[in-house]
Amino acid sequence: MHVDDLDNVVFAIRKGSSGKRAVVVFIHPGNGSVFCYRELAALISPVCDQILSVQSHNLVRKKVVYKTVEEMAELYVDKLVPKVHQFESIHLVGWSSGGLIAFEMAHQLEQCLGLKVASLHLIDSYLSGVYVEGIDINNYASFMYRVINGRLIDEVPADIVQEIDRLPVFDAIRFVFKHALDSAMLPSKSKLRDVLRFSEIHRENRVASKRYVQRETDRLFYLYKAEQNPDFSSENNLGWQGSRMKTVNLDADHYTIMTGDSLRKIAGFINKDIERM
Repeated sequence: MHVDDLDNVVFAIRKGSSGKRAVVVFIHPGNGSVFCYRELAALISPVCDQILSVQSHNLVRKKVVYKTVEEMAELYVDKLVPKVHQFESIHLVGWSSGGLIAFEMAHQLEQCLGLKVASLHLIDSYLSGVYVEGIDINNYASFMYRVINGRLIDEVPADIVQEIDRLPVFDAIRFVFKHALDSAMLPSKSKLRDVLRFSEIHRENRVASKRYVQRETDRLFYLYKAEQNPDFSSENNLGWQGSRMKTVNLDADHYTIMTGDSLRKIAGFINKDIERM
């Protein structure tokens, strides 16, 4: 996935054919970035005509303070509609707090604008004020590395961890930024201030997510749950309710659910929905 355009909130990851059958839309998680979806995007069926991503408005525009998920969703829907209204089927996908935003966007697209959302996929998205930290932020630079890369620190190469740990905090942040650029975790036009925004956006999205209350729904949606999370149980649906909710338990934690076999299984469910349309 190569994205160098920081001028748009909604942009295409895969432009595909000129067909208008199906479009998949990835919604950013807490840090505002959509680079966590680069592996999943590669697994989406070629039947899908286009893949779009929605990144935080605050990554690409002057600061806007959002107090609620509803406010974020309203802005994103406004930006998204011109790009998706002509497709026969729209499929929304959100990891972590991105699932809350995706759920609210589905409501606004259908109830307010009359567009049909063909499928909705929430990946380890916690509701009702429950939020998976999974991060020890004693070392700010290590935290930023994980926020950018969307992985647990255990998966960061040992030499990177050692380098981060030995540096003063601001030098460590600069090191993380350079490594993120070199390894294509960030667009090539990114600036150091963009990295610092991740932390601020992450905090703001946490506050908004904790305030969100699920709307009543009879729609079908998927909830993928990470079995390795400390509070996992088969009965705990992360605060979500719905008579047509389908839960899928995966052998992963909140971060590794976006990698390997877990991700391939998630892609399989998304692709089934795309291909049956």
